[in-house]
Amino acid sequence: MKSQSAAFIAKEEGQERFPGELYHIWRTSAITSVTEHWRHTSGDVAVVYDGETYAPMEITRDSPVFDEKLEVNTIKLTVKHLSQPAAEFISVGPADLIWISIHKLHRDMVTEETSPIFIGQLKNTSFQGVSAQISCVGFEHYLKQVVPRYRYGPGCQHTLYDLKCGVTRASYTAAGIISGLSTSGLVVTATIFNNQPTDYYTLGFLLCGSYYRMIASHSGSVINLRYPIQGMKVGDAIEVSSGCDKTRATCNTKFNNLVNNLSFPDIPKDNPALWV
Repeated sequence: MKSQSAAFIAKEEGQERFPGELYHIWRTSAITSVTEHWRHTSGDVAVVYDGETYAPMEITRDSPVFDEKLEVNTIKLTVKHLSQPAAEFISVGPADLIWISIHKLHRDMVTEETSPIFIGQLKNTSFQGVSAQISCVGFEHYLKQVVPRYRYGPGCQHTLYDLKCGVTRASYTAAGIISGLSTSGLVVTATIFNNQPTDYYTLGFLLCGSYYRMIASHSGSVINLRYPIQGMKVGDAIEVSSGCDKTRATCNTKFNNLVNNLSFPDIPKDNPALWV
């Protein structure tokens, strides 16, 4: 926690003060590496801080909840009028992590200074009419990852197209236009899908704008998505990338990438420790 200046402390303790809160929400696409930002203030007028404009929004929060180590654990926000990024949780949770930082600001200070309140991630959202209640978890939640990441198993431990996998996504990606879309948004038709054999794109992903979804199955000119992309429609430009079932055979025949394969299909599946 940073130290506050004497001027900030005086404003905080003064009888007359004009505090506001700044909400900065952002995410970076794992596929396109493009970062989107949303900046809002709980005040009634726009605020310019550090060169960025925070638009007014009817947004409130409860008090941060602390764990037994007195570290911020959770906080809940209420947005009166549904907008991005909360709207993305309507159909399914976003594929990328969405981060949030909340700072307090005294709008009448000549030298603007903020005090951090919360830094973490958007976890889930519930809806009531046109409002949304957003649950957020503290930054320490991000640190609760499985270590070690790599484990012995029959499937490859790498993620397709990441740095250690070594396969270049552009070499297995095609661009086209949606010619058909089911009411559910799960069944997508495009002529480019027909350029590859059945299941070529299964377990890959479809990219539309800055949003992407996993492909559950592929046959001919049709693919089935695991979850729909909100707002996607016929005529939209898309990119579709091949998938991998993480087997050694697929890595060798489809991607010619056996040198980077990290699967162990020959380890025994019968665990003696479980024998009775």
